Formats: sequence, C-alpha cells, structure tokens
Amino acid sequence: MKQKFLITITFLLALLSAFSQSSIPPLDFTQKMKELVSGFVDNRSFHGCLLVAKGNNIIWRECYGYADYEKKIKNTPNTFFKIASVTKEYTLVAIEFLQKKGLINKSDFINKYFKDFPKGDRISIQQLLDHKSGIGDINDLAIYDSLAALTRNYSSVELYGIIKALPFAFDPGIKEEYSNSNYILL
Repeated sequence: MKQKFLITITFLLALLSAFSQSSIPPLDFTQKMKELVSGFVDNRSFHGCLLVAKGNNIIWRECYGYADYEKKIKNTPNTFFKIASVTKEYTLVAIEFLQKKGLINKSDFINKYFKDFPKGDRISIQQLLDHKSGIGDINDLAIYDSLAALTRNYSSVELYGIIKALPFAFDPGIKEEYSNSNYILL
C-alpha cells in the first residue's frame, strides 16, 4: 500500500509539472487530487495533510483523518506531525546536495564537525548514512518509551549530549545496524 501511495504522489508531481509554467492549475486539478487521495483516506492508509504550492502561492491544501482518533480531533493545517524516519530521505538529499556543492564529503570523519565525539576519527558521514557507525540507537533508551519524551522537544545540544553518551553497539564499520542516532547527527 505504501508503494501505491508513493506512485500516486509521483503521479501528482508529474501532473503539477505539466502546468508549472502557468500560475493557474487546470480547473479539474482539485477534483483529481481529491479522487487520487480518497482511496487511501477511505481505507485509513493515509492520515495527514497535503499541500501543493508554486512559489509562495498555495494551489491546493486538504487535511484528512484524525490527529487523535480517541478524542476525535481532526487533522488541520496547524497539526504537528511526528514524521520520524521520513526525515531520513530529506537528510540524505541534503547530504548529497552539500557534497555536490563541495561543502562536505561523505568520506569525512565526523570529528571534523563534532570535535569531542567518541571514535569520531573513525566514523565517516557515509557510515552514518549506512548505519555502520556502531553508535547506539537513541530510541532504545528508556526515556523514549515515555510519553514525556515523545511530546518534549529536545534541543540539538541536548540530543547531541544524549547520543554522545550512548555506548557503542560495535566498532565503526564492522557491520550494519539501524540507529536513529546516525541521522540525528547528520
């Protein structure tokens, strides 16, 4: 189902590019968007908000489902979403962009950016991307099981301190093991 949704979103992006030179979308654009999304909404495989914009102009925006099913609180444009691992794709694109601009290199060791990180002279940006750093997963900590941790916004400095103190699961580069800590550092 996730793949079908991604294909639909890709189609929508292609549709948008068809009128990218025009500031006015086709008249049936809103209807087509609603039709494409409705199947995912109807079977509860999509909950959230979609926004299509060109420059600073919002062309179309709709919210679906509930932010809280138990309390029947609907999603709105002001709903905050915890998008978790979706950010990994954006992070990867940002790293690729920075490398193309010559601002970083994926072979750089992280002690270039984090001077006091344990084993930072043995962990590369590429190892962070590939989950081969050996850094423990911050989500394995007891604080991440608590509601307080899920609703609290940690500062970058706080997260860095927590991750820096984590025990290593293995030496850098030895194997691959999923760790959210890698992408938080990235």
